[in-house]
Amino acid sequence: MIFSLISLTKSKQIPLIGLFTRDNPEDGYNNNSSSPSSSSLIFDYATKHLKAIKTIHTELVIQRYEQDIPCDMAIATKMVFDMIHQTPKPLAIFSGSCRKVASAIAETAGVYDMTTVFYSETSSLFAAREKYPSLIRTVPGDSQHNIARKLLLRQYHWHRYGILYQYERQYTMPVTRFNDLLQDENDWENALSKGISFNDLDETQGNRTRNSLKEAFDELQ
Repeated sequence: MIFSLISLTKSKQIPLIGLFTRDNPEDGYNNNSSSPSSSSLIFDYATKHLKAIKTIHTELVIQRYEQDIPCDMAIATKMVFDMIHQTPKPLAIFSGSCRKVASAIAETAGVYDMTTVFYSETSSLFAAREKYPSLIRTVPGDSQHNIARKLLLRQYHWHRYGILYQYERQYTMPVTRFNDLLQDENDWENALSKGISFNDLDETQGNRTRNSLKEAFDELQ
């Protein structure tokens, strides 16, 4: 009986693995860096606050993590497979990574029925539950703001609106869904939807982008 009570009160540990792409794409890969990255600081911050909650008797423990890896799907997938076959088997993956790596992690974890927790990925692509059934995001997806945008238009009686967005798939999809959301109603007029690229801007491209923004605002007026 005493042994049973001790077992019940003893804190349980949930083994996790962590995988984080580097903060600066120009830096080289270094999985033995002694200096803390933003990823490890974020996890330490989260676990510290979880431990302060007295009703939680489960401790999250990262048994292995790789930080500052390049944004490379092949490298990330191999690392995930290597980590999954550790003992004890990890139950979840905690990650903050670029979209290519995040997709590889989420799909691989789904095959092994492992929970994946992302704290930095907002792309609407990850809203597909049939493809990412075990994915949890601690931040809302980009498309989840569309209802709030619609309510904002209604609150201030704005009937004509324009949309400027970064021309990437991640941002194009929420815009398309927002327009679809308003399509069935005649209260609003989409005066402008314009995608602008900000990738790899040199001085000439930067000027072109600024001109595109100016043209877009001129169209709205």
